[in-house]
Amino acid sequence: MKGIKFRSIPITDSGGNPNRPVLSKENVVLQGNILGRITCQRGLDGSLNYHVCLNVNLSSALGAGLAQGHGANRAEAIKDALIKSREAATDYLATLDHLAQQINESEFA
Repeated sequence: MKGIKFRSIPITDSGGNPNRPVLSKENVVLQGNILGRITCQRGLDGSLNYHVCLNVNLSSALGAGLAQGHGANRAEAIKDALIKSREAATDYLATLDHLAQQINESEFA
């Protein structure tokens, strides 16, 4: 995670669950650009749970995507977000290929 920095954000709410208060909020920053936000909450079992949302700006018709993940620390949450997003992208491409095949085989082709 070289080059990634975390900048603290003021906590303005409890995260919606009084049993799992938000302990910290930070912007995820790479080369001066804010990639997203990471939040830390205490789990019901007392463990720490990090949730990250990374904005994936695309220069195509898709516009922008959101990579989300969870983990016991910042690095684990970011890695989880990237893995889950790659899996979702693979599923998306397979579904798109299937749709294209259906369209090509239809009477409208």
